Amino acid sequence: MAKVDGSRTTEGFTAIGNAPTANSRATRLPQTGEQRTSLPVYGYVLLILSVLGLVKRRRQD
Repeated sequence: MAKVDGSRTTEGFTAIGNAPTANSRATRLPQTGEQRTSLPVYGYVLLILSVLGLVKRRRQD
């Protein structure tokens, strides 16, 4: 909705979805000395190696 001066108002609009709060993980910044874990990377590598092992095994049979 536009006013006469061209600015817009938010009157009549509602928030959509889940807005992040101050305590949510999405807005949390890393702290000093905090390191991110590389566990997901190891999981992906293990998954790829497992799939490659299964493909190789099926080709030998």
